[in-house]
Amino acid sequence: MFRGLAASPGTATRAAAEAAYVEALEYLRVRGFGVVQPALDGKLPVFLKRHYQSLPQSSREQLAQAHVPGTVFGLHIAEASCARPGADAAAFSVGLAAPDAAAPVGSLATVALAEDNTEVIGKTTSSSDSKPLNRQASAAGKRAGISAASIPDKAGKDCLSSSTPREAAEEATVRDAREQDRDEDLGATWEVIHQGPVDMCIQSYTSFREAVEQVLGLSKDAGIYDFHDLGLERGVRRLKGACRPEACKGCTQRVRAEFGFEAGRPSLKVRTRGKHGELAKPTGGSLWTVAEEVAIRRSCKDAETLTSVNVRQCLKQAGLKLRCESRQLHQWVTRQKAKLGVQTKRGPTSVRAGELQIAAAPFLLKDLGTWETLPLHKLFVLQDPAPTFNEERVCVAWTCPGMLRRARAAQGKVIKLAIDGKQSILINDYTVVTVSFLVCSEQVRPTRQGGARTGSRQNAHTLTQEPLAQTLMNTEKEANISQFLRTLENVASKCCGLDLSYQVWQVHKDYAKGIEASRINVFPCARPCDDYPHMRRASHSVLASLLSPKIPSEPQKFLEAKVTRQNSSAAEDESNARRSKPAETKPLQLLERVIQLSRFLPTVVLFDAVWQLTFSWLETVSKKAATYLKQTYFHKVPVSSLRKQMHVGQPVGKSADASCWFAGFWAGVTGTYPGTGSGTQSLESFHAYWQAQVRSKVRTAPTDIFRAMEDLYKTDWCKKFMWEEARSFLTWPDRPALDLLNSTMLRTAGRSPAADFWDQRAKKLTGLRNHFKIWRRTDKAKGQDGITTFWVMRCQRHQDQMPADASIDQSTAETFADLLTLDGTELQRLLTRCGVAEGDANKQRLNANALDKLLGVHCAVFRGHLADSLWPRVRRRLQTPLPSTLCTCIEFMQHAECEHIVFVKALEGDADAENLNEVPILRKRGRKPKRKADAEMKSASAAKRRRQQK
Repeated sequence: MFRGLAASPGTATRAAAEAAYVEALEYLRVRGFGVVQPALDGKLPVFLKRHYQSLPQSSREQLAQAHVPGTVFGLHIAEASCARPGADAAAFSVGLAAPDAAAPVGSLATVALAEDNTEVIGKTTSSSDSKPLNRQASAAGKRAGISAASIPDKAGKDCLSSSTPREAAEEATVRDAREQDRDEDLGATWEVIHQGPVDMCIQSYTSFREAVEQVLGLSKDAGIYDFHDLGLERGVRRLKGACRPEACKGCTQRVRAEFGFEAGRPSLKVRTRGKHGELAKPTGGSLWTVAEEVAIRRSCKDAETLTSVNVRQCLKQAGLKLRCESRQLHQWVTRQKAKLGVQTKRGPTSVRAGELQIAAAPFLLKDLGTWETLPLHKLFVLQDPAPTFNEERVCVAWTCPGMLRRARAAQGKVIKLAIDGKQSILINDYTVVTVSFLVCSEQVRPTRQGGARTGSRQNAHTLTQEPLAQTLMNTEKEANISQFLRTLENVASKCCGLDLSYQVWQVHKDYAKGIEASRINVFPCARPCDDYPHMRRASHSVLASLLSPKIPSEPQKFLEAKVTRQNSSAAEDESNARRSKPAETKPLQLLERVIQLSRFLPTVVLFDAVWQLTFSWLETVSKKAATYLKQTYFHKVPVSSLRKQMHVGQPVGKSADASCWFAGFWAGVTGTYPGTGSGTQSLESFHAYWQAQVRSKVRTAPTDIFRAMEDLYKTDWCKKFMWEEARSFLTWPDRPALDLLNSTMLRTAGRSPAADFWDQRAKKLTGLRNHFKIWRRTDKAKGQDGITTFWVMRCQRHQDQMPADASIDQSTAETFADLLTLDGTELQRLLTRCGVAEGDANKQRLNANALDKLLGVHCAVFRGHLADSLWPRVRRRLQTPLPSTLCTCIEFMQHAECEHIVFVKALEGDADAENLNEVPILRKRGRKPKRKADAEMKSASAAKRRRQQK
């Protein structure tokens, strides 16, 4: 009747059962069978039994009459019924004295704990052998609680016999462990991490072990322990623990725990000594540390809350990192739900490597030299190196004659590769990775800058993709990506006449660690171009949580507002609100502004100087935010490595051969090929359409991926990429887009087309122009070849003034040119002089407003020595004509063309310059804008009238 107490809450049956249960426990207490302990959670009390050897003689006789063996009452249960072999085998003993005997002063009175059958997340306790015995003991308790006269008068002398050989062996094991522990404890210094009560009811060895794990977990212990029972000694139950050797290498951490009763209350003492070693990679039974296990156990209490998302969230809230892989986490959650009786519906997600190997067999090409005789859409698997098909790793690459024929157009040219993987095509979580050439489009396309209006979508040349090969892999790890890139290198050399290790100048990718490690391994001379939109989308929420202040609760905000209204006027209240709102998010807004401004800084040295100042400030605001950025998106790269690829000066505050900060999202003109600064996010639409077509065919049948991709090549890609036509790669636009010459869309976006610059090029009344031409020597050798010419002008609308209408003075032009040419100590002095670095010499911080005023609204067109020496490695062997006139503006880095270069070429009378005299000046329809002079005169007249009225 007691087993159904929780089945019918709030009913009369439950109330009667509770009363009978309490009465039975009181009877057992009076008879001397144990003590009644109130539950810590306020529920029904718990009965703690004495050890059989410590029972009064009258109690033993009563057990014999009820046919209850002493081994059952004393919890000498079989080892097979324990949750962990060797841990639960040595059962709890009880040392409570008889009611007529006095306990020694200050001693701990220990208690025998009944073995439970509770299932805990991460542990499953099976006690099938002990269930009949527990029922028998429960039946004895019921009979005892009903009437003492109803107990049969039968002797059970056989129940009082000595222990069995198996029990004797178990006691010897416990005795040996106790002696070994005593030897280890001699001369050791222990640290007590807990002593006193615990917030859980300890009734069994399993609950004792869980209580110890909870104490260790709350102290953020990073151990993976094996616990051993030390049995009962001097009225105290003990256990010891040590990290598994294979899980924590070189670990000397040891744990000791003692449990008993002190002054009638349960007491737990946990102490440790030593230190942990190096944690091994999470595998199998060593998946979680004790801190991680406790955090999961406290948060995910049932099958409904036990999900991969909740596990990640609870570890994050506890300040712990997820060490295992996503696949391991998913499998662990599935196993735990299965143990809890929850069946997860799964589709046909599993596919064996052998099945993929059989499916790829028809697409193997025996002789690679015959690829030109195949149809353009014919898919064939690449075999140098051989594809990998095993249960741990799958990597099989393929291409087609159309891709290889198109790749021949890259001979002797600078190559920009894009690597992108898609995981949602197949249901078994395999990834289809595509490697493509990034090529300048032959036709202009509508573009849009972030935050710009629809009417400002200019037409410009953009990047397009030319696929080279694809691969199917189980994970985007370094081994798979490196094998794929090695395969590409071999097939491009044999079939296309390409030297990818030398020609690949940029690798565009996301922030997958496997791709970056493979790039360093296969293309060490190619710079990483990590996608900026991916970085901003992933980092914003993390930085917001680390930098944004805590939002006060609603009552607190109400009280603060009430006090403000009582002590200030309405105007002051409004002013305080305006001042306090930006202050709440000022660090986050300032950091995001620096990230945006530093993306297109012209030189690596200037990028390094800006982030030196930013990190020194960020360390004082949030060290976690600074560490997050440094470890995730920034790298310390030696200057000697960067100079092999681009022009790099001496870093600020460092030696000439020191390291400087470098980030993959940086797209400055001196280190990025023009036209590639937009990243790969803008090219996602290329994968979206074919991904949807293929997914509908192979989503539940991964082995059909080869046939589906070949059908895609035949029906779509062959026409889309015009494989039948002989074309060459366009690395540079032949002519600028017409919108750059004269377009209302540019004016709407705050830019001036080349025609406006040309129309306003003459000197103004102040003697200044909308551009300033200046020269700087950028080579130590004295000669004409070491001179670089700069044309400095506005590139964005500033203070309601269009770029073509602005005037550029000599000071601004010299400062801008020096920012591009100076390095080391001279650059540091310049940053301080122009206000970008402010404060004391030892505690300088970045002034983002000064940086934006200089580099955000201005740009410089330059040609000469600096423009010709940016890419020394590329110019050494390749036949590609590189641009001789460059610009620092964002549009040039994203589209390889801008209105500023068009204007400068026309200004200098270049042979390929556009005739801007023939371009009509288009004005907006409607009311004509008033001239600035008229507006100033009107403002002055209004001010004069106000003074006269006063």
